[in-house]
Amino acid sequence: MRGLIYSAFGRVEDAVEDLNRVRELDPLEWRETGWVLGQCYYLMHRYDDAIVFFRQWLPGNPRSEIGHTFLAFALSMKGMHAEALAQNDSSGFLGTLNRPLFLLKAGKRDLALKAYEQSLPMQNDYNKA
Repeated sequence: MRGLIYSAFGRVEDAVEDLNRVRELDPLEWRETGWVLGQCYYLMHRYDDAIVFFRQWLPGNPRSEIGHTFLAFALSMKGMHAEALAQNDSSGFLGTLNRPLFLLKAGKRDLALKAYEQSLPMQNDYNKA
């Protein structure tokens, strides 16, 4: 899908256009890769749009770690730290790795350091794979 490629090369406006076309024409592809549209909104600093998008898209894709992660990042950028942490914690492996970032953004430095130390073994396992 071109939207993924456009997004990877920073052409987020083109990606949004392509992804909206995919949404209309190919629901199966949309289910798998729709999260990229939310990512584009996030990269465009359209955090409200990203939040609305992911809240609509995730119920049909509840196991999408990347979807939960980008929703958490958008919530965090809006200062909705408790919701961001809750959303992050529902994102599985990525949530564990990102938890220190969300705690730090929420102003909880000591908890962020503890979470970082707890995530080190997982980071090492990930780097070996």
